[in-house]
Amino acid sequence: MPEGGLNKPVEPPQSPGPGSTRTDYIVIAALSLVGAVFAAVSGYSLSTLLPYVLLWASLCLTFFIYRRWGEEQRQRKNIEAANETPPVSPPVGGGSWEWDIRGNRYIWSDEIFKIYGLKKNEFDPSYSNFLKHVHPEDRLHVEEKFAGVLRENIPYEAEYRIVKPGGEVRIVHEQGTVLFKKRKPVSMSGYVTDVTDRKQVESDLRDQFGMLQFLMDAIPIPLYHKGEDGKYEGCNKAFEALTGAGNHSG
Repeated sequence: MPEGGLNKPVEPPQSPGPGSTRTDYIVIAALSLVGAVFAAVSGYSLSTLLPYVLLWASLCLTFFIYRRWGEEQRQRKNIEAANETPPVSPPVGGGSWEWDIRGNRYIWSDEIFKIYGLKKNEFDPSYSNFLKHVHPEDRLHVEEKFAGVLRENIPYEAEYRIVKPGGEVRIVHEQGTVLFKKRKPVSMSGYVTDVTDRKQVESDLRDQFGMLQFLMDAIPIPLYHKGEDGKYEGCNKAFEALTGAGNHSG
């Protein structure tokens, strides 16, 4: 769903980053300096040291080339692995989307328009318009997620709040993958699903458990509880004081 808000697609590095190259230079320069100091102290003539200098230069060049080759091989494997990832299928009730990065074209399914409370013939599914419906406190998080996916070639997954036209706030879960060709991102696809109801149930369960724990802690008799698998899950303060066992210690 992104677009111009990221300014332009961030291409994965085609060669080792400047930090890696700079480290190689520092290591080679440091070792060369040590060799030069040793030669000066030893008092060897230039003609005696020349073969060793040439050998050292060859070794440094070989080391540098090998490092670059290794980095490029790792990047190529990461891209190939990402391209072999099966397409993301939306769950029941979810909507799918596609982004043609090179053509800067976007396609939303009818389900996504329904999730956002928007009318298909009145809304252009562009990145800037999409951000307008993301909760203000979550926009930076969403932008950083998309930028990281394009820069580092990693699967995309985010959970954030949206604001529907009537002001209703919902929580959505979004997931996607990027397709690379010749080390450049060319398209991205994924799905969005409304998880507000699930989040509310989880919150209610946490509140209920908190109340249960409060009541258990108020009982002076040592108590503990186990799960259906028979494993220890927690206790009250009296049991913890008696045995030293922590709550939720598993």
